[in-house]
Amino acid sequence: MDFANFNTNWALRDIFEQEGVLPAKLHPALAGSWARSRDYGVNPYLESVPSAPALPRDDREEILLEVARPYFKYFGKLLVVSDCALALSNSRGVIIYLEGQANQTIKRLTEKHNFLVGGNWHEKAAGTNAIGMAMEERTNIFLQGVEHYSYGFHPYSCAASPMFDHSSGEIIGVVDASTFNGYMHLHSMGWVAAMARLIEADFNKRIVDMRACQTPTGKTSRYYFHANPLQKGQFSVLGTSPEFLFALNAARRVTGTELNVLLTGETGTGKEVFARVIHNNSHRSGGPFVAVNCAAIPGELVYSELFGYTEGAFTGASRRGHPGRFE
Repeated sequence: MDFANFNTNWALRDIFEQEGVLPAKLHPALAGSWARSRDYGVNPYLESVPSAPALPRDDREEILLEVARPYFKYFGKLLVVSDCALALSNSRGVIIYLEGQANQTIKRLTEKHNFLVGGNWHEKAAGTNAIGMAMEERTNIFLQGVEHYSYGFHPYSCAASPMFDHSSGEIIGVVDASTFNGYMHLHSMGWVAAMARLIEADFNKRIVDMRACQTPTGKTSRYYFHANPLQKGQFSVLGTSPEFLFALNAARRVTGTELNVLLTGETGTGKEVFARVIHNNSHRSGGPFVAVNCAAIPGELVYSELFGYTEGAFTGASRRGHPGRFE
């Protein structure tokens, strides 16, 4: 996932506000957000966003909050001496968790602008802001001062990263870090995005496990293949027991995600064949499948085998060097 960073200034924002004209130098994504904000009728001098109607959380939102909370608590400890607030929004742009209010300066500002649990930071309610733009553009957003639609939010900078349900492609929420304008370095986008990816991976693993193990009747049989669809073919997989078909179906569900997969089993049970099945049914099927027997690689040669080496790197090295398994 890439990220959007904009280089604009007060003059461009004032031209849009006073003349209603989108400056040609404005980044297309930012121009689109400003235009949407105006069309939504957002007050350009807004200082406090509205609270969203209280709605019961659905299962996905409950799972998101559960897996995100430990990450937020960990990073929240690092924010005690920092003028920064860390927020988690749901798929509607409404904040459902917040860290950083131990800092009294930040606490006053979050209360002033309703950057609180229940605050609605969708573009329709708040105008151009990192949470709303991350949802609209479906990418990481680094927003500084004057780039906000509302003049009331120009004193601040924020970085936001959206998270996705891998099975549907839908946005499940956004991680956002906000602070004073000039306090946030572009590098901050990296740790915000990394945090979002960790939460996203945990969320999708939980969803895969839940779909594989739960039914309205409490039975798992409906999640079995009732017949092995891979009995024949280039990489056939043999087996008809319920336990095996359950594992096979779990593998099928994983092929559409970005999750790492660990296969365990005794020697000769077909772990590599199973891995090939997952690879051949994934979006990476057009690329190579690289099998490495790590147990057969001496410990001192692991880095050379995986990352490669140049000619003469060590005794016995190939004269032509070796690109490495990853390459």
